[in-house]
Amino acid sequence: MKEPVTVRGRLELHRSKPGCAACHAKIDPLGFALERFDVLGQYRDKDGKAPVDDATELSNGQKFRGTDGLRKVLLGKKDQFTKCLTEKMLTYALGRPLGEHDGPTVDAIVAAMSKDNYRFQRLVFEVVRSSPFTMRRGTKETPK
Repeated sequence: MKEPVTVRGRLELHRSKPGCAACHAKIDPLGFALERFDVLGQYRDKDGKAPVDDATELSNGQKFRGTDGLRKVLLGKKDQFTKCLTEKMLTYALGRPLGEHDGPTVDAIVAAMSKDNYRFQRLVFEVVRSSPFTMRRGTKETPK
């Protein structure tokens, strides 16, 4: 069997393995929408010598093409996307996984973003002024 030459072809081959399929079936479609960008983020029309194929289908059967299609999908799930982004940003800012007790903070940040037209700037501001962030314990540094 000839080895696939495109990234997409290699991922499709990888996804054919039962142990890999469960995760890749969820993440690959989003990546396929971004195929027009190489590993450095530069726009491309070809992957090697083959034309880029940015058509994709989500696990729910929804089909779309490229970044414009991905944008429409995400805009159709604005609250879900905003909540996920908030959870990831808060996790990063706190340096720990979120727990059930963080739910009200996440909900408050999402509500504030929704009132401010979902601006990223609002997300950063609300994370920094949140109780979990302002009340977190730092590590003691030893004086030099």
